Amino acid sequence: MVSTRKTPDRSSADEQGQLADLRADAVARAIAKRDAGLDLTPREIAMAYGRRVQKVLEWINTGELDADDVSEDLSKRPRWRIRASVLAAFFERRRQARRTARRPVPRRQAEKNESLIDPRTGKVRGNLRDPGSFTKKRG
Repeated sequence: MVSTRKTPDRSSADEQGQLADLRADAVARAIAKRDAGLDLTPREIAMAYGRRVQKVLEWINTGELDADDVSEDLSKRPRWRIRASVLAAFFERRRQARRTARRPVPRRQAEKNESLIDPRTGKVRGNLRDPGSFTKKRG
C-alpha cells in the first residue's frame, strides 16, 4: 500500500526556527538598549514588552507615551524615538493606575449590600453603629 502521508517540509521548519532566533535576538537588543538608557523605537518596545507595534503607536498618538519625532522632514512619516526613562515612567504610571482601579464588587457581596438599602428611601437600613440591627426583622 502506498502512503499518502506528506513528509513535513524541513525547510519551512528551519525558516521558522531562524525567524524565532532573529526575533529573540531583536528582543535581547531592545532590552539591552532599554537597560543602557538609549532611545527605543516603537517596534523595539513592542518586541521587548510583547505588545503589538500598533498598540505602542496608539499610546504615542493619544499622548499616554511621550515620544520624539526624529524624522528629517516633518511633512513625512514620523520616526518615533522613546527615551528609556520616559518608558519606565509610563509603565510605572500604568502599574499605579491598575492598582487604584476600582474592582467590581462580587455578585454575592453586591446582593448582600443591596438588602441593607431601603428601596423606597434609598437610605441605609439599621444603625451603622449597631451591626445587630441589620439582622433584626422589620415589621
